[in-house]
Amino acid sequence: MDEIQGGVRRMCATIVGTLVEPDAPLTDCGIDSLGAAELRSAIQHEFAVVLPVTVAFECPTTNALGAFVHKELSAARAEAIKQSSDRERHTRARKRIVATSWRSIAETIYDTLTLRDVVVAVLAYLVYVTLARIESL
Repeated sequence: MDEIQGGVRRMCATIVGTLVEPDAPLTDCGIDSLGAAELRSAIQHEFAVVLPVTVAFECPTTNALGAFVHKELSAARAEAIKQSSDRERHTRARKRIVATSWRSIAETIYDTLTLRDVVVAVLAYLVYVTLARIESL
């Protein structure tokens, strides 16, 4: 959080040209609508976060602005973690289904077919795949 606050204060100071107190209103420091647009753009670029156009006026001080950016980053990070864990959970479930399917196929093959039948089926499949690749050339 301190890193975000410091970054926001540095960006404000760059736009205004002087140091900005953490609780000083941005409008009193010389941030107008053009400065607010520059500040928003700089913060979005620095922290890789999407901010509303009115963020500099909704968060009137660098402390408020830094807290808002921190909240947005936390929300984005939480959503990324949730999506990642959902993806991992779905991947694990798919792997279990595939493993179970192959296991049941293997058990069926083992129970009903002889080794000769399996070898013939594998060779037939390999010939089929090879012919399909030759035809696609």
